[in-house]
Amino acid sequence: MSILNSKSLFTLVFCFLLFEASSQHLNSKAEFESLDANQKIILYKSLADSVKIKNNSFLIKNFKENINEIKNITTLFKVKLAIAELNYLAGDYIQSVNVLNRTLDNKNNNLTASDSMSIYDNLKKSYYKLYLYPEIFEVNSKIQKLINNEVEYPLWSYNMNSKLYANLYQFDKAVFALKKEIKELKKSKNRDSLIIPSAYNDLGYYYFSSKKYDSALVNFNKSLEYADKSLKNISSEQYKQITAVVKGNIAGIYVNRKMYNEAIPLLLEDIAVGIESKLNIGSTVHSYNLLAICYLELGDFKKANEIFKNIKPLLIELPHNPAQVGYLKNKANYYNKIQNSDSSNYYYKEAFRIKDFMDKKGRNQILAGNELIYSITEEHRLLKKHETDLKNQELVLKNKQKNILVFFALLLLLLLALSLFNSYKLKKSRKEVRQKNKEITLKSEQVKIALSEKEVLLKEVHHRVKNNLQVISGLLELQNISVTDESVKLALKEGQNRIQSVALVHKMMYQSENVSKVNMQNYLEELLQVLELSYSNSQKHIQTRINAKDVDFDVTMAVPISLIVNEAVCNAYKHAFENKKSGNIEVAIIKEKERTYSLLIKDDGVGLPEEFDIKKLKSIGFDLIHGLARQLKGKLTVNGTSGTEIKITFSSITKDGRSSKNIDC
Repeated sequence: MSILNSKSLFTLVFCFLLFEASSQHLNSKAEFESLDANQKIILYKSLADSVKIKNNSFLIKNFKENINEIKNITTLFKVKLAIAELNYLAGDYIQSVNVLNRTLDNKNNNLTASDSMSIYDNLKKSYYKLYLYPEIFEVNSKIQKLINNEVEYPLWSYNMNSKLYANLYQFDKAVFALKKEIKELKKSKNRDSLIIPSAYNDLGYYYFSSKKYDSALVNFNKSLEYADKSLKNISSEQYKQITAVVKGNIAGIYVNRKMYNEAIPLLLEDIAVGIESKLNIGSTVHSYNLLAICYLELGDFKKANEIFKNIKPLLIELPHNPAQVGYLKNKANYYNKIQNSDSSNYYYKEAFRIKDFMDKKGRNQILAGNELIYSITEEHRLLKKHETDLKNQELVLKNKQKNILVFFALLLLLLLALSLFNSYKLKKSRKEVRQKNKEITLKSEQVKIALSEKEVLLKEVHHRVKNNLQVISGLLELQNISVTDESVKLALKEGQNRIQSVALVHKMMYQSENVSKVNMQNYLEELLQVLELSYSNSQKHIQTRINAKDVDFDVTMAVPISLIVNEAVCNAYKHAFENKKSGNIEVAIIKEKERTYSLLIKDDGVGLPEEFDIKKLKSIGFDLIHGLARQLKGKLTVNGTSGTEIKITFSSITKDGRSSKNIDC
């Protein structure tokens, strides 16, 4: 785990937050409504992000109500950018992308090169949130072309390439890219005094992530030197903020090197500044976590416990945050050191649960996943064996007690003196049985805990398989950038879509409470949203309808179905609506009877040629659909008379891997 995880990317947040702290509030909604469009934009730009988020619905509604009345093209463009930003702040990244792309595609907007630069810069932010790295590569290439044509690029977006490589965990490339970006920053006459110290802090983070701690320390110290030169006498508040952050990062290196006493004063300074300013709670909690590690490793449990008390009220504003994971792991370590294993196990489980939603590092765990599945099966077998043993023990106990009572009654008739001896044996036997029951119960609890941990790890496998597929998709996009042949570009793009559809299956698996099933309604909705982003055209109005309610499949069924839907819907977007301004695409999974389903993909487009014959057609897409239908042991029919309709009837797969009923394809 990177010690600098929550404090390094990127220091520019302080500049933004310092501006935000002095920003204007929305005093009266009625006053806002009375302004004309241009005045609304001026007031909107002065608002803090927290105010925009609080009044998000009102602002979006108000901008949209008057959008058709705006005649000035420049003002209209600014209103659309504001609507896209409000959707972004509300977490509706897909809608933000839609607004920006429609604005970009509309030729009537007469966008300048500077307008296009603003749109691309905002698009990239939403793509990062959606993990659409291929699209980010494409946007970056367009931004670079504009930069080459001397279009001004926002200085605080200087880390265009280095940030992308960092998100793909290619930190050596991120270092190389950031060094070039810093050179360009130094040439700019318009840069503010905070940006260079911030950039060197980022460079220190990349070196740290590559485990080059000496180089990381050199660049953190450079950040402090530039802050002393450029900020100290200009903005004492910004100077205090940036130096506290960098010192906290240096303390992270000290903690990594087990130099706890050297780290403590730096962390205390960073925490004091963070509490005073209240600008970045995540950074403050992260420093608290590092401080807790220092006290735990130095054996000062009392101070460590005080740190936990300080952190807890801050975590209310940080749900599912790396700082929260650090806090939970530190608590688990604390209880482990004071030998409270129950509390330690609880906090470790909580840390793993939250980390499952955040961890972006993909590793190849396919072999480990197979071993994990085997282990879970083995644990189930052991649990059943223990349950059987427990029942046998209880039966033996009952029989033994009965025999003892009978024997005691007989002996009582013969000799009263022996009754005391038999009573002693009975008590001893019961004590042994109770001890065995305790041992069996303890083992059962251990097995249940192990099963819970394995389920968490199984989700982690799906998560990391998804991330591996995303990285592969990103690598294909890198290849696509260097290819000039349009047919090859198209093939690479189609390959990316296929990878994305499979990655989405694994994403649904690890996000679901039931890791063995995929909810097909939710999956198809998200898949068609992604395909709409890739193929939608602002000049055409294509509507999609999905009907797969109450249909859940395991990964062996979901993957081929996802690829079939991907191929058919992509084909519909590309070919079905030529010379048409609108159309409909429907995807449905219908349960015909027990274990028998129909997958239906149809559109109301131009349909198929009369001479169409799927057996004679040489198409990778239809070959893939045909092959996947055979994999499902399903019956494939294609009808192209009124639009195009693809129907596959298949049976669900039983636990032993066989179809309940084979249907020839």
